[in-house]
Amino acid sequence: MKYRVNVDLANQTKAGFSELIDLSTYHVNPVFGVIKQRGSISGEHMLRTFNLGIGIAVVCQQSHVAEVVSHIQGCGEYAYPIGEVVPGHGEVACTGALRYRE
Repeated sequence: MKYRVNVDLANQTKAGFSELIDLSTYHVNPVFGVIKQRGSISGEHMLRTFNLGIGIAVVCQQSHVAEVVSHIQGCGEYAYPIGEVVPGHGEVACTGALRYRE
């Protein structure tokens, strides 16, 4: 499934690569579930319009993910992997489904 995600990840990698984002990994802040439900907003529109709690995306080599996440968490921030860079044509493709909570 291809979405225009509210984070321009395609500009973070070199030509010849795409980003594959697993939406099921998102820890969606409950406020977004309330907005979605009360506003009768589609999941696709929510993803295009809001960051859904993903404030910044850090791109690193897969072999460094644990170290980078640990460092960020050690600085008092919340961090977790949401996807991977794969061979492609500069697209952001999404798999999985968002889980909204209220």
